[in-house]
Formats: sequence, structure tokens, C-alpha cells
Amino acid sequence: MHRTKLLIKKSWFNSTGKVINSDCDNNFRLTLINYEIDAFYGIVILYSKIKMNAFKKYYYCLLNIIYPAFCSVCKIKLDAFSNTNICRKCLSNIIINEPPFCLKCGLKLDLSYGASGNCSFCSKENFYFDKVLNVSQYSGITKTCLHLLKYRQKKELGIKLSGFMIDFIKKYLNINTIDLISSVPLHKSKIRERGFNQAEILAEHIAIGLKKKYDRGLLIRNKKTITHFLLDQNARFKNLAAAFKCRDTACIKGKSVLLVDDIFTSGATANECAKAIKQAGALKVNVITMAR
Repeated sequence: MHRTKLLIKKSWFNSTGKVINSDCDNNFRLTLINYEIDAFYGIVILYSKIKMNAFKKYYYCLLNIIYPAFCSVCKIKLDAFSNTNICRKCLSNIIINEPPFCLKCGLKLDLSYGASGNCSFCSKENFYFDKVLNVSQYSGITKTCLHLLKYRQKKELGIKLSGFMIDFIKKYLNINTIDLISSVPLHKSKIRERGFNQAEILAEHIAIGLKKKYDRGLLIRNKKTITHFLLDQNARFKNLAAAFKCRDTACIKGKSVLLVDDIFTSGATANECAKAIKQAGALKVNVITMAR
């Protein structure tokens, strides 16, 4: 809101400090009025937010009485304010991957591989990404959580899952080498269908947790591709060829980028994204996913 600038000169006051200039008096009063209006609107907005949060709590309480919610895993009745469909106990039971991992694609390896080494597939292939971290296996509670996030719009789960991903990054990646965080984009038709991009939700909260810059629009998906569900590995790589491009090359030239996605399957999506980012000038592209 516009505030009238208050100008005060010595000539406006007499020896007793009383205002003797009517213009100054009017300006001073108008400034006070503007500040009072600002304060009033601030109080109204704050009160409205508090009332809305209280309304949401009562709404979920009432909804839970009429339609009680149960954990999608253990079927226990959930807290009235829960909006994740997973209880805290089940979330805490998500199995986190432990080494050894493939140094390239992050595949969980047999103990016979030792502390270092690549899987048989990465030993034969050249990928554009430098390293992939997979927090968990795509099964059990992890799979249920990702399905709820992706297909039932339980966005609050994205905040919970990003916490696991942040801890995993801190443990297995030097966060000081991360210059920028971005997410795997969806095609605009998929955004219209689903309403949101689950990778963006994860990436935003990871960036907040690591105190790093997040660039939502770094990549764009310029080609609509068919679903990978029925495609083999080679077909998936061909399907995604040239599907992504980097919007801004100046901001990533010589930088290290951390790319976020929900699931790693064949590596085709991560590889094509990393290819586009590196061709735009990035020095390194690491990938973090919740599950593989």
C-alpha cells in the first residue's frame, strides 16, 4: 500500500516542539492513518489464516467420524488430522537401502561385490548421468506410499518421503558439490490429467531441506511418449530419445545438478534428462529417486 512520505524540517517546530506547519501536520496524520490501515489488514489476514487452519482441523475431525480413515498398510485407524493414508509406524518401517550399490546406477548389489564396483549392465553401457541414489526398493510400504502420492494425490506424503531422500543424500553424496536441484518433468498432457508432478513435490522439499536452489523449469518434456509399462529396456530408451530439452543453459554451465524423480526403472528417463542437461553445459548430473 502506498504510504505518504513524511518530510520533517526544523522550521516546522517551534521551541516547544509544537507543529506550526499545517502541511507537515496533515502529512503526519495521513502517514499514521496509512500505517493503521496496514496493521488492520495484517491482523485480518492473520486472523483469517488461523480461522481457516482451525476450520480444516474441525473438518477433518468431522470427516473422520463419518468416514474413518485407515492406514493403507496395517489398516489401523488413523488420527483425525492425518491426510496421508499411512500411519507413522508404517512410515518408520520403510526399508532403506544399504551398501554395496552399483557406483553408477545405484542398484543394490550382492555383498560379493564389495564396497565398490559397477553392476553387469553399467559395466557395458555408457550413461550420461554420473551417479544414481535409490533410497528404497519399489515394494512393500515404499510402493504403497508412491502409489498414494502419484495416483491418489496424497501430496503430504511427498513431504514425508522427501525426508528419507534428504537423509540418504547427506549420507552418500557430498552436498557441497550440489549447485542446483531440479526434477524430471512431465508432459503437459500428463500434468492436465494428474494435476501435479510428484517429482516436483519431492524436489522442492529436498531443496528446502538441503538449502539449495531449486529450478522447476530447468527441463521441459517436448515430446509425448507412450507409457513404459509394456516396453522392454531397449524400447524404453528409444521411446525417450530427444524427449527432453534444457530451457536455460546459462544457469547450469559448469554446474553440478541433482535431478529428482520418484522411481528409477530402466534408467532411460534419468539418462535422457542427464543428456539434455550436460549438452546444455552442466559439468555433472547426479540423480536421486525414492525407489527402484
